[in-house]
Amino acid sequence: MKEHRLEADSIIKGFGNSNLLTDIYLKCTTGEVLGILGRNGAGKSTLLQIIFGSLQAENKSIRIDGKHYETPYALGDKIAYLPQKAFLPKSLTVKSAICTFLSNEISRNKVFANTRIQALLNSKISSLSVGEKRYFEVVLILNLPTLFAMLDEPFSQVEPVYRIDIKSLIDEYKKDKGIIITDHDYINLMDISDRTFLLTGGALKPILKINQLIEYNYLPPEKSQKEVEVAEEIFFIDKQTSRDLGLSVNYDEDSLLSLFDKPESKGGKAFLEKLFCNPVRSRTTLQNRQDSIRFFQENDALLKLNKKQLDFISVYLDSGTSVLSPSYYQSLSIYLKNLYRTSNNFYIQQTGMSYVFALLGEAFQLSQKIQEKNPPWYLSDLAFRFQEAINGTDIRSFVADFRLKPHQLRFSHHDYILRKKARAELQWLLDVFYEFDAYNAVAKTGKRLNFSFAQYDLGRESSIEIEGLFHPKLKKAVGNDFRISRDENMCFLTGANMSGKSTFLKAFGISIYLAHLGFPVPATKMKTDIFTGLFSTINLSDNINLGHSHFYSEVQRVKEVAREIKNNKKLVVIFDELFRGTNVKDAATASSMIISALSQQKGSVYVISSHIMEIAPELAKQQNIFFKCFDVKVVNGEVVYTHKLVDGVSKDSLGLHLVIKEEILELLLGKTPSML
Repeated sequence: MKEHRLEADSIIKGFGNSNLLTDIYLKCTTGEVLGILGRNGAGKSTLLQIIFGSLQAENKSIRIDGKHYETPYALGDKIAYLPQKAFLPKSLTVKSAICTFLSNEISRNKVFANTRIQALLNSKISSLSVGEKRYFEVVLILNLPTLFAMLDEPFSQVEPVYRIDIKSLIDEYKKDKGIIITDHDYINLMDISDRTFLLTGGALKPILKINQLIEYNYLPPEKSQKEVEVAEEIFFIDKQTSRDLGLSVNYDEDSLLSLFDKPESKGGKAFLEKLFCNPVRSRTTLQNRQDSIRFFQENDALLKLNKKQLDFISVYLDSGTSVLSPSYYQSLSIYLKNLYRTSNNFYIQQTGMSYVFALLGEAFQLSQKIQEKNPPWYLSDLAFRFQEAINGTDIRSFVADFRLKPHQLRFSHHDYILRKKARAELQWLLDVFYEFDAYNAVAKTGKRLNFSFAQYDLGRESSIEIEGLFHPKLKKAVGNDFRISRDENMCFLTGANMSGKSTFLKAFGISIYLAHLGFPVPATKMKTDIFTGLFSTINLSDNINLGHSHFYSEVQRVKEVAREIKNNKKLVVIFDELFRGTNVKDAATASSMIISALSQQKGSVYVISSHIMEIAPELAKQQNIFFKCFDVKVVNGEVVYTHKLVDGVSKDSLGLHLVIKEEILELLLGKTPSML
């Protein structure tokens, strides 16, 4: 049999102000099956319709055996096309449909001889299952006397048994013609195709192996078999920890959130606040957030938001005005009532619809720009879903109709679509813009403050490694390196007053918290396991209302944390100056007992600061306790705080030095310590 060649060249098709298809080239020959994958909205059906000749394009060249054809379908013997949607009249029987669509007797008899079709001959099209109907449609298209056949999603919503039979049909008929198929079922499509392409970003990318679909963000990254996924489980903190680290959801000077740039929109601000107070321990969620924030950090000029537009659309969708029936009469009535004096409701609806129309165009352009930047899978998926939503029947109908002016007679129709039929899709689009707005604000903050992204290392249980850790609220913060692990899970931290112990503990706690938000952290580098929660005791006070002393409050706090350690085996625990509310002897004994007992609770990690250096020798007998201190020097009678963390136990005793330096005795008694 003579080999025939179909070529589609220089295809350009626009949507709004952007190109859906950009300079496409495709070639298919007799005996070949060409498979095209792509997300909804990528342009697969558009491409097939342009080749078929039923859809115009800004530019195209369709050639069969070297001869150019403007509308190949019109000749009847060149190309056949199976659309996505069912095309057979429901009232026909299968037998009458065969006789109607196939004029060639040989082709008809071939279909009649098909064993699957024989059982359906007297059935009406309306009574066929999805699989039976799709199989029959494929049989009809492949039996048309054409050189080429194009099948748009032949496996869609079809039962597995019919997918196998459809693949057999394609394999049988490709001997006599060239076949182009599109589908989302990449496994069956790649199995039957001689060559496979992915339509993405307006271009066809050749696919030789399935891993390329992951690289192009068509498929999500493969999960490691060792990865145990925690489905959206929260990372637990309590009120005391929130107070210690300034984790309240407000923007006062004590709040960590006040460091972050505010999102442009009200919805973006609400989304950021929701993220900030909901740390998680799902690695996938954390990685998706990190990747998204990093993407906007690297593409800081990409997101252009119209605050007034987004906020007004939200007001419009939530307006209490009744949604009227979509009729010309209603539209004319509304128009005439507001002709000379515009009501507030009319203004909200009219302005809201105009803003929605503009937003839809911007959303489509943004989705394409994101795809062009090689985004992470999560953002790529959202971008494709943007296009799916915009290409939905209701929104597409609104966009096409809104372009036609005047709008007066279509007012209620437009409002009915946006606030009734397409309400859910529009709200989802808004929510994604808010999400992008929040990520963009975090990205700006991380870049401005020189934060870095934590690396989640699940292979090293209960391990945390930080380089250059600093407190984000200090202007000239000194960075420190710190490491804690399952084998050395207890750090006993000492140092003189004002040497930096409390500041370090807060910085450490903040970095753990931000890492479990997926946000950048105040360090040059961080590698951490994912924990179940964080407990700190840094600014604990007595409870006058309950009659609790400071020491009793400390004891109750230790008991509370101990209970949580027993229930949750993987916590980060921080204590600053354990048992400072009692006498030195009791504090030393209690501290030694509690620290030793805590260190034996494997899985969790502990950082505990203390002024009671005398207990260090006893603690040193346990191999999993290690010692850090802050270096302090006295130069020419002046204390120099380096704020650098070093190994060992502090030997500095600067309390008396400070008392003498401040000349308190001279003020009270007129005497220096040496005179006493």
